[in-house]
Amino acid sequence: MSDYSAAQTARLDVWLWRARFIKTRSEAARIVQKGRVRLTRQGQTRRISKPSATIMSGDELAFMRSGSLIQIRMVAAGERRGPAPEARQLYETLGEPDDNGAADRDGFRANF
Repeated sequence: MSDYSAAQTARLDVWLWRARFIKTRSEAARIVQKGRVRLTRQGQTRRISKPSATIMSGDELAFMRSGSLIQIRMVAAGERRGPAPEARQLYETLGEPDDNGAADRDGFRANF
């Protein structure tokens, strides 16, 4: 059994929508289904293809948005899609978005 309570977990598509990375939940589900989101948990990285995948506090996510690589760590699941300041409390940024098109330090962009 997991040490995480339900309050610290969320569906991936719902969380991306609540954190305001994706405009609609259906769009978030499509992006996940296409395998465009990577999840790192306990040092293991894998591509996620199911919108219903459960993410938990401390998980790291990486995905492309508007041509930039977004790397974040989930801090909280959230209860609703609130205003932007509330949404920013759901995650912490791990790196600056890369707008110049160069590969990041791990060559991650090349695998998208």
